[in-house]
Amino acid sequence: MQDSGDCYAIAMALRGEIALRGLQTLKGFDNPRPYYDDLFQVTEAFRSVSPHRIPRATLGSSKSLKKPASGIATETRSERSDAARQILAAAKTATPSKPLLVLCQGSMRDVACAWLMDPSIADRVVVAGDRKWANAERRIRGRAYGPPRSDPWAFEIVATHFRCLLVNLSGLEFGPELSDRVTDPKWCSLKKCGTGTHCGFGLLYHVSRPDHQITIKRLRFVRVDKHRPVFEEDPEGKTWEIDIKGEREKLRDEFRRVFLRRHR
Repeated sequence: MQDSGDCYAIAMALRGEIALRGLQTLKGFDNPRPYYDDLFQVTEAFRSVSPHRIPRATLGSSKSLKKPASGIATETRSERSDAARQILAAAKTATPSKPLLVLCQGSMRDVACAWLMDPSIADRVVVAGDRKWANAERRIRGRAYGPPRSDPWAFEIVATHFRCLLVNLSGLEFGPELSDRVTDPKWCSLKKCGTGTHCGFGLLYHVSRPDHQITIKRLRFVRVDKHRPVFEEDPEGKTWEIDIKGEREKLRDEFRRVFLRRHR
């Protein structure tokens, strides 16, 4: 698969740990059709085993959202993509206390499009990603990439109207000195996730370990400035920044033990 995050989500859904409502990819970034085709093939294979737990892959919008001259979000023209419809349908079965969690690793345009179709879903959806991703520090094919850069108006709509989680990971630095040593085919998909703590292993390790120190700040989204979101601390803000402090050497040793060993 193209992203280890999809692997983890499917594995958790197959074990019944989460109710997976959708797996989506966008049009419009360096010909993502191969990503969709790969995701479709993998999900169909798992659907043959457990069709009630694994949804079909869904293709998202093909055009970035344009900010209207009025600056009023509800006047934005958007597509009614299959992905946006899927988010909308899932959100309508959620509640403010048991919301739909949308993990975004790219543009937020389909979340924004779902909101444009029905703004009332905002209090039933939580949108999550990591802090480096929000600051467009993730690099794909040598290019900085993240929601504020790839679709800034969609990011503004989501950050303004939805509850959001920004997870600031620290601990494992997944650079070439480690990734080049991952030879076991079972884990090679990790190498496609780029470098830094964004990698799927780092995220999975942090959220699955209850013994890490966690600090939380409430923020209010202000604007996007040069492809970077600007937040201010606000006790009533809709964005929660979660800072997870790990033990760097302990995390590195755990990575080596699990991923640099040949599995038979």
